[in-house]
Amino acid sequence: MRPLKTETKSEVNFFNIILFLMVNSMCFLGSRSLCHSWFTITQYVKDLSDMVILDSLLSQQDRFGNQHKKAYIYKIEGDKIKKHKVKAAKNSSGKAIGWRIGIEEKALIDQGGVLVQEFLMKDNDCGVKKTNIQMNAKTIEKVRHISPSSYFRLVKLRTSVQDEQALPVSKRVIENYFKTELLFTDSDMKSFYSNLEKVTSSLQKSCKAGLLKLDADVHIQLQRKEAPTYCELDQASATFL
Repeated sequence: MRPLKTETKSEVNFFNIILFLMVNSMCFLGSRSLCHSWFTITQYVKDLSDMVILDSLLSQQDRFGNQHKKAYIYKIEGDKIKKHKVKAAKNSSGKAIGWRIGIEEKALIDQGGVLVQEFLMKDNDCGVKKTNIQMNAKTIEKVRHISPSSYFRLVKLRTSVQDEQALPVSKRVIENYFKTELLFTDSDMKSFYSNLEKVTSSLQKSCKAGLLKLDADVHIQLQRKEAPTYCELDQASATFL
């Protein structure tokens, strides 16, 4: 068995793919003068930044290549956005080759619906006690776009684990869940808390420096709302929590 290298070919290629270049770009999502305003690209950027956060928190070693996807048609109905699932189109051998756009799906799109592909993280068995590829590569420091919900919920989680009496979720509740449902040990929890502090501090630092944009949100684009420009949890609306 060959020893694990700190930097693999997959890691190097990751920083060259178009999606990470967009996550790492300083232009505003949804601004036609600066970036392509494709809803699917916005969702990709959100999913990719979420993936970087989760894999950094949980020391995921084997993410590259283990990425799946599903598709929905997002459509504004009243004052809400509804997601309509799109089935995969398959060839004669049963292999997925795209998405099935039938009469119903086409009608939704004709009525203003938008086809959006989302990442699906199915293969997650190589983490917690493994090499933290994302943290070692300092990927989190390079993220320039993130969903406001992901950002503020992460900050809220960090706040909760710092306070034994936090409501509605305290450190005790969080730790109990991780230990009973995910079978984390005390050592695993210590590693998670350390990663949580590093990831949250890095994102907050980037946000306050004006480097991190909280604009990776399809809902904001569809409803033509402004992305939040503040970084503090006490300023966040309930929408993002």
